[in-house]
Amino acid sequence: MCLSPFPPKSASVHVHASLPAPIHCLFSSPAQRFSSPFPHPPPLFSFLFSSQTERPSEQTAFCQTVTRGQNKTMSSVLQGKRKRQDLASRLSASMNNEEGRVYNIIRGRKEMGIWQGDIKREANIPDSLLKKSIKMLITKKLVKEVVNVQNRSKKLLMASDFEPSNEISGGEWYTEGKLDTEFIDKLSEACFSSIRRLKVATCEGILEWIRKAGGGVSKGQMEQILKKLVMENKVQEVTSDGSGDFESVPVGEVCYRLVKKAAGVGAMASIPCGVCPRINSCTPDGVISPTTCQYYQKWLDF
Repeated sequence: MCLSPFPPKSASVHVHASLPAPIHCLFSSPAQRFSSPFPHPPPLFSFLFSSQTERPSEQTAFCQTVTRGQNKTMSSVLQGKRKRQDLASRLSASMNNEEGRVYNIIRGRKEMGIWQGDIKREANIPDSLLKKSIKMLITKKLVKEVVNVQNRSKKLLMASDFEPSNEISGGEWYTEGKLDTEFIDKLSEACFSSIRRLKVATCEGILEWIRKAGGGVSKGQMEQILKKLVMENKVQEVTSDGSGDFESVPVGEVCYRLVKKAAGVGAMASIPCGVCPRINSCTPDGVISPTTCQYYQKWLDF
């Protein structure tokens, strides 16, 4: 039995063949992204293209954004936060006493890393020798510098066979210590468009749709995106009653739908003239006119 987290190539091709063009764009290989027989993007991602004809440049930019975020997500979810590398050849290289002492201190902090000042106090070696040892360890790729999102100016040192914890890296939404807002926005748009198309959708439903396409978005990520949309008053969290639009969702299950916008106020009702009882007597050069109306002036000032 194959225990690989990735489906066999034949299965992957079969899945992609049955999916809309934008899904190929999101999760297929570069060679497959534009091989879909669909001439136009379906409604799910129509918000990304202003015209009815495809725009390869826009699709490519969107694909690159989402793929970058998903590659990062797949790396952390499927391989784990602690990616062990084969360090036998590196560790066999000669390290003097100071380098070995510094390396052991750094590696002992695991995924939390350690600041250079703390190493100096713990190792009790001269500053010049410490800097030289750290430089050699980085050159040998035994140690790396990582950015702490809580204090970007204070870089940490970490053994190369560890990945920074969420507390240090910021979690799956961060890339090299920076919040990947572009990926978040694109994923939010895709989630919003999916709910608009389905009218009512569950977190599991959206997640299953993405996973069938071969995406690596986690349930935690999807829940955070939905919470973001709720806080932005774009999506409403509701409980299914099993009727109407909720027929496809079991009774009592939490689901999401678009927020219903309140009916707009008519143009005439928004200005004083729309409710003025003397509007029939109002003329540009008369006793009652817009230039002498105090209510109209207040409305203009507002």
